[in-house]
Amino acid sequence: MVGVIVYVVQTAGQSVAPTAAEGTAGFAVIPAWLVFSFVHRTAIQARFHATFGKWMTGLCVVRPEDGTWPSFGYLVKAWFRSAGAALQSDTATDGEDGMPAVVRRHSESFDRL
Repeated sequence: MVGVIVYVVQTAGQSVAPTAAEGTAGFAVIPAWLVFSFVHRTAIQARFHATFGKWMTGLCVVRPEDGTWPSFGYLVKAWFRSAGAALQSDTATDGEDGMPAVVRRHSESFDRL
């Protein structure tokens, strides 16, 4: 979406050639993705204990050390660890190396069965 907006804004007044606008729009996607990823995996998880995908599947994140909800600071550290792992072509493992563990969210409806 960000790339499309950048392209449209740059070509609207004919001030930038379409080929140059395509390149700029392509590069604009990278910082937009980084910001979205950071907010989604830190602020959203700190508030709701899950990203959108985890919430849709009934999962949540906890600290593997003690099972408590991870704080914003903990999630920021985990985001940087996973970003570093991605740059090193490594896989950050849930529940290991300071990463939050992903567990199934407890449902009160199961208690009634």
